[in-house]
Amino acid sequence: MTSTQTLQKRFAAAFMPNYGVPPVAIIRGQGCRVTDADGREYLDLIAGIAVSSLGHAHPALVEAVSRQVAEVAHTSNLFLHEREVELAERLLALLSSPGGTAPNHNESATSKNSTTTKAAQNPVDHDVKVMIDGGRGWVRRRRRGRAPSWA
Repeated sequence: MTSTQTLQKRFAAAFMPNYGVPPVAIIRGQGCRVTDADGREYLDLIAGIAVSSLGHAHPALVEAVSRQVAEVAHTSNLFLHEREVELAERLLALLSSPGGTAPNHNESATSKNSTTTKAAQNPVDHDVKVMIDGGRGWVRRRRRGRAPSWA
């Protein structure tokens, strides 16, 4: 029995079969290449499905993530932390964003949908534009003449 088959057998015994048993058991990655449990190497062209389009084990990414998790690994959007403010400021600068435009980070598709629904339900006495990336993350909303309200 191969290493992949062993992992597949364990997987089948431990998980609900929603999607079946995956055909490849990835054990490591470097850049855009991944290696399976049996030593076969693949070019990873579908990492974006798992929202990991930055490649695998890039030294700069490893260093940045290691530095961050040494301080704070994760916070809910119920709390404020400096890195999220820096990111929002950088996005505004990159977008050359006019006054009244603000990014809103959502930690899931559910909260993104909730934010979008709230934006659409506000009174229509002003311009509201909602831009959503392909599936996760930032919702950008512009309201003519006044600062955004996310209530």
